[in-house]
Amino acid sequence: MSLLMVQQPGYRVAVRNGAIAVLHRDQVVATRPAHEVTEVLLFGSATITDDARDLLWRQGVDIVFLSAAGTFRARYQSRPTTAGRRRVGQYAMSLDTERRAAFVAGLLAGKLRNQAYVLRRAAGSDQARALANARSIRALWPRLESERDVEVLRGLEGLAGRLYFEGFAGCIRNARFTFDGRNRRPPRDPINACLSFGYTMLERRVEQAVLAAGLDPYVGFLHDADRGASSLTLDLMEEFRPVVVDRLVLRLINRQQLSPDDFRGVDLAPTADAQAVDAAVASGDPVPMEFRGVHLADEGRALFIREFNLQWRTPYLYAATGRYLELGDVLRQQAFQIARVVEGASPRYQAFVLHDRPAVGGGAVEE
Repeated sequence: MSLLMVQQPGYRVAVRNGAIAVLHRDQVVATRPAHEVTEVLLFGSATITDDARDLLWRQGVDIVFLSAAGTFRARYQSRPTTAGRRRVGQYAMSLDTERRAAFVAGLLAGKLRNQAYVLRRAAGSDQARALANARSIRALWPRLESERDVEVLRGLEGLAGRLYFEGFAGCIRNARFTFDGRNRRPPRDPINACLSFGYTMLERRVEQAVLAAGLDPYVGFLHDADRGASSLTLDLMEEFRPVVVDRLVLRLINRQQLSPDDFRGVDLAPTADAQAVDAAVASGDPVPMEFRGVHLADEGRALFIREFNLQWRTPYLYAATGRYLELGDVLRQQAFQIARVVEGASPRYQAFVLHDRPAVGGGAVEE
């Protein structure tokens, strides 16, 4: 059973000899037995013929339309719709303590592995703290595999997060920037400004993938569903934060593509100021203008967005298939994997994990 994605402009899905075919200028470029197709994603100007649509609908296959950039546009739901069964399964799993914890454990196993990877690769051999913290994060992996209490798993995630951002500071090699730990709402230094902005951009991409998979973005498993947030979106973001945003921030800072001149705002490093902001946020009061924090200025924001968007065309080794897929495809595959888990079609969730890419002539290069 498989997901069919058609991304090239001018391509269309049709029926040929009883099979689902992808055509370009009336030439068949790929075929797949109709009974093996479980979902169809059409990007940009890709189209589908009436006979292919009718065949897929009769088999209960949904057809999803997205923009060329991957933004969700619409879903043609068959009868019976897989999305309906999917959401029922999602709601049931959110109330099943054991299944929910198993999913969270798999999700966090991927996040922690990616955190350790980022520290190990960004630190090189001359940053003892970052390398030591990467080893400490790795030491938490066995506990994730055996733990089935969501609250305990959240505690392990918090411990890993503290180790990670402590090590992250040692990966910054640009003397014009410092990082003393994660802060937000508002970010109080340029590094945190980049992280917060990047996470906001990532959240939009992830939510589109969740919607395209026919899932309810407001019912998650790691994040509580009663706070009005897009909980499942935040769940799926976790394994991608180090991959997409954290590595990008390190690259832009360490390669001096961003300078302090690319930021605006007030540096809120003093403890008293930080406490004042935290108190205002916690109480729901407006944050005073002088405490609005640091943000990317226009040119810096444009650079960040351009580099962020370039990442989605980067190929990564996707262990589930053993093939290299562009990052946007990896994200969509992960969203559909969640769909299969909540429906009971897959026994466990396998998070996306960074791997070293084999190099020509031996050795390895970073993804």
